[in-house]
Amino acid sequence: MVFNHIGYIVNDLKKTERAFKNLSYSESTYFEDANQEIEIMLISGYHLPLIELIKPTKKNHPLERYNLLGMGANPYHIAFEVKNISLEMKELKKNGFVQAMPISKAVAFNNVPFVFLFHHEIGLVELLEIK
Repeated sequence: MVFNHIGYIVNDLKKTERAFKNLSYSESTYFEDANQEIEIMLISGYHLPLIELIKPTKKNHPLERYNLLGMGANPYHIAFEVKNISLEMKELKKNGFVQAMPISKAVAFNNVPFVFLFHHEIGLVELLEIK
């Protein structure tokens, strides 16, 4: 398992991207995921962890619960690369993780399989199957 990114829920992709530029983030790539009803922006910078900015495209989206107190942006998940998503999920479930969604395709990561799991001491963890 290898760290991949930190996911943020945001109200405004461009405003959050501009704010991260103050922290030396300089590159960004935009994606739209119609299936999940979200817009995504991946931002990166030299020797900086990858950040995934996520903005729901509809009102009352399930992800809005992670926008604590209506703040402009909040980190809400960490993501890891795995070689076999089913095998990793099986092991993590033995240790208290609960699958939070069906396995789907990650639009912003070349449509590789991904899944979210929840642990009460960690929160949301995303697994990306990258071989």
